[in-house]
Amino acid sequence: GVFTYLAPAALIVSALLTAGYLLPQKKPAVTDSGYPKRSPVTRYVRSVYEDGHVRIAKGSNDSGILSNLCGCNCLMEIPAGTEEVREGEMVWVVLL
Repeated sequence: GVFTYLAPAALIVSALLTAGYLLPQKKPAVTDSGYPKRSPVTRYVRSVYEDGHVRIAKGSNDSGILSNLCGCNCLMEIPAGTEEVREGEMVWVVLL
């Protein structure tokens, strides 16, 4: 029954994970704008990545607000313990 359909799908997903195709792609980027908030935990900020540069998306970055995700193509990763991110700093972005 169901196993007939799930077994091939599980094999395909397993192969894609092993090859790294389903893992998020991370790239280094230079910030075009700062982020002044202290980050006691790793924080992912909605952003726009273009030509090696990243800028924070316009609008609120509160977790409950989804409207500014429309223009985003990445999440800027801010490591735990970061006091602030300054303009011109190198950061990692996770492409969406």
